[in-house]
Amino acid sequence: MGAWEEESIIKALVKHFGEGKDKAEKKELREEITDSLDLSKGRYAREGNAGSFTADGDEYNIIEDDDEAERIAIEYIKNTLESEPEVFNPGFLQSHIYVSDTDRRIISQEEADSVEGDMSDDDALEQVKMKDDYDELEEKIDALQNEKEDLESDLEDLREGLDDPDETEKDRISGEIEEAERRIAEINAELGESGDVDKAKEKMVEDAREKVREEIIDEWENGLKDPVSFLVEEHGMYSMEDLMKANFIVIDYDAAAQDAIDSDGWAHHLSMYDGDYNEIDGGYVIFRD
Repeated sequence: MGAWEEESIIKALVKHFGEGKDKAEKKELREEITDSLDLSKGRYAREGNAGSFTADGDEYNIIEDDDEAERIAIEYIKNTLESEPEVFNPGFLQSHIYVSDTDRRIISQEEADSVEGDMSDDDALEQVKMKDDYDELEEKIDALQNEKEDLESDLEDLREGLDDPDETEKDRISGEIEEAERRIAEINAELGESGDVDKAKEKMVEDAREKVREEIIDEWENGLKDPVSFLVEEHGMYSMEDLMKANFIVIDYDAAAQDAIDSDGWAHHLSMYDGDYNEIDGGYVIFRD
């Protein structure tokens, strides 16, 4: 490999561009390269051992060697990912962005709170397929309450009949009163000792709402494992550009940059003119600016 200093670089450049030129043309070429070569400026000079020069009137970039070019390309891609992630194909980014376990849990719980909080009781019951059970329970409670009211009304009439002087009639009425009171006691037990007949219904609604929350949390925690597919494609809650700016999105910059290099090569990302480059004597790599 050539040394990263001007004399060695100029020698290699003159040899490469001077092929086929006569002595006078080579002299002119050397002057052009010497006057224009700058190892402190150029498109990639800030990222590493890179510079710029002009040969035959065309502007070029030069980098120390292939390894340095790859290293610079990785840094360049990482910087671009941070500043302009939208320029990358969503399919490429999809495999290199993620939401942390903590953020997935927090976001999922917040979504569950929001959605469940806006739901009516009927919607919650429908959502988890408990509405039929709830209606059946409600009908049962209504039926028991109506039966109890009827029995209590009957008791009033029966007790008035106890004044009948006929002992046989009194015995019959007493039996009916006893049976009515027994049945009322059964109904009271079924409805609850406290008499709060809404408790069973309230419990079922609470269970339904908790199940709704669990389903939403499961859906979101799993969905956020692939945030692009879940938030952009499936729900349409974000554009790709907006998603990349979301504070809960983490980009694995190192892995993404290396993947880009492995897939396309460093020149695809650094050689803006035509995506091509030449390796010359000394291992230097050059490409049009």
